[in-house]
Amino acid sequence: TIKLAVEKAKKIALNVGGPSLPEQAPFRVDPSDYFGNVIRSISAHMVRQALLLDRPVDPHRWVMLSTQVNAQYNNGVNAMFASTAILQEPLFSHDYVISRNFGSIGAIMGHELTHGFDDMGSTFNSSGGRDEWWSTDSRTEFNTRADCLKNLFNGFTFFKDGTHVRGQHTLGENIADAGGLKVALMALNSSLEQSTAEDREDAHRTFFTSYGQLWCSKARELSTQMNIEEDVHAPGPFRANGAVSQNEDFARVFQCPPGSPMNPLHRCTVW
Repeated sequence: TIKLAVEKAKKIALNVGGPSLPEQAPFRVDPSDYFGNVIRSISAHMVRQALLLDRPVDPHRWVMLSTQVNAQYNNGVNAMFASTAILQEPLFSHDYVISRNFGSIGAIMGHELTHGFDDMGSTFNSSGGRDEWWSTDSRTEFNTRADCLKNLFNGFTFFKDGTHVRGQHTLGENIADAGGLKVALMALNSSLEQSTAEDREDAHRTFFTSYGQLWCSKARELSTQMNIEEDVHAPGPFRANGAVSQNEDFARVFQCPPGSPMNPLHRCTVW
């Protein structure tokens, strides 16, 4: 299983920026017919999709715009995508200290990478085909570890009525958050090998602070309630605290007391 996992990781295609030539399908636009424009746009899109049926799968074909602030991993082609829009402040800047970049865009890219090995990605092989390529023991151990994370998020409550986060529904994203945080920290540490202990501690504090700021948001209560029911992502506060509370380096850097919510005696570790 490890050999196949390494093979898959090495074959992940990385796409940054946007498509070199945006795909287009002409359709008529009538300034006085909004509904008709929508229908014609959808029809043109369906024609464009149908033309792809007999073509080889392209791991470099974009399904989002370069202007979208987004990054994604596509199981079907084993490829990662990061748009031009996401590679800007406040998520990335050449002027930031590296620890801030690793805590933001680094964690995001680590998140997408981990999707290739979460509860869904682990059922796709290195070529993007559905395949049970894990051994029975590996799958059993993964499920045990994933259940720990699921139960952790099931215990998070929101609002005065104690609405619970849906641990199973958000499992894939929670695995990716925790894995992405760990991968980004490993990458940061590799760049700090020649640094002093004091500089490393400062960098780690900046790293975790930057990660927490990823999930700063403001939303109406009804919107948040709807997202809890429908969104595969947990609400922002739990994406931040859920991941860092399971990371021993966070507890060490911020001196969280053993047994406290941010430094539990038992941690959930999938990857």
